[in-house]
Amino acid sequence: MTETINEKTTDALFGFTAAGKVFSCALAFAACLSLNIYSALICCAACLAASVMRKNTVLCPDAFLIVPLVFVATSCGASYLPVTLLAGAALYFLLSIPALKKTDGFFGLSSLPLSCRLGVSAGLAFSVTALLTTYYFGIGATGATVLEMLKNYRYLGFHPNWRGVFYGTITLFAMITYPFKFKKLSQYLPAEVVSLFIPFALNVVLNPNRAETPILEVGSLGFMNGLSGVKDFLPITKTGFTDSSVLPVVLKGAFSVGVLLFFLSENRKDIVPTSSANGVSALFGGIPAAPQPIKAYGAASAAMGIIAAVTVTLMSVPVSRLPVHSLAVVLIVSAWKKVKFGSFSEMMKREKLLGLLVFLACAASFVFFDIGRALTICIVLSAVTAFNGRRAK
Repeated sequence: MTETINEKTTDALFGFTAAGKVFSCALAFAACLSLNIYSALICCAACLAASVMRKNTVLCPDAFLIVPLVFVATSCGASYLPVTLLAGAALYFLLSIPALKKTDGFFGLSSLPLSCRLGVSAGLAFSVTALLTTYYFGIGATGATVLEMLKNYRYLGFHPNWRGVFYGTITLFAMITYPFKFKKLSQYLPAEVVSLFIPFALNVVLNPNRAETPILEVGSLGFMNGLSGVKDFLPITKTGFTDSSVLPVVLKGAFSVGVLLFFLSENRKDIVPTSSANGVSALFGGIPAAPQPIKAYGAASAAMGIIAAVTVTLMSVPVSRLPVHSLAVVLIVSAWKKVKFGSFSEMMKREKLLGLLVFLACAASFVFFDIGRALTICIVLSAVTAFNGRRAK
């Protein structure tokens, strides 16, 4: 009896852990994509609810997934993100159907040839950095692709908001050092929460008057504050294809989201919860999520996590003082943490010169091409590399 009570208590407390991680990342997506704060809340709630289907896994907005969203939002507007994610989630489910009948794993990113896996990860991490540095430094640059953004940086020049850079750098330092210095604590109190709370507290002290704040804050983004009608609550109803140039962009974005979700899901048990959560999130804003490990999770965790997320959302005044600079850095650091740098030596031993060339080609494709073409190139190179490896045996 006592053990059961302790287990339920532990599950409930891990709801706060999950909510801290998921809501922080969802809010970062919302801020960088000009989405309403309620899109972040619905995404968080959908992720926490769907994660009950898994045991030590929680669905969370993945930094890699912001790349196709930036492509769509910049090319034709954030109003097309809901239909992009809905189509992407459907594609992910269709790609995963064969895996539902298998019991020996799932074809995820880890199943790719090592050179392709590292190339895709490094290319996406650089893409996230290039696309979101404009928020980190407060430059005001725009671009749908990495190459466009780099050209815009060169045109505008780097004239950063140093107060914002200060907050973002604190977040950068905390995101990197906190999990290493406090390994056990970080399993309970996520790095995202600590890394955002420190600059938030400093900002409140250094900039007590939010009406005259010198940095970009969540509260200064009008689209983050409240709902004005049904269409704001269900943004997918605002999607319209009146311009013929929009459809190819949305299809390319949906293809990219579907493929990335497919690669980021490493277990066949993730298929149903991932599809469900992304489908619901699509209806209310379009923030995608992928499975990530968590120490413990259960039904009590989901309930407490949703309550915590709703409570934070309703605290509009404190949330409005969060620096967008720090939110962008959370995604940048999260992206680079997914690159397995320690595997480079193994790649060189196993695949030699060909592996190095494939790695460079995969990584470079994300710089010179849009996300849809880059992923297509990586898939082709992966197939060629895998075929060459089987022939060598």
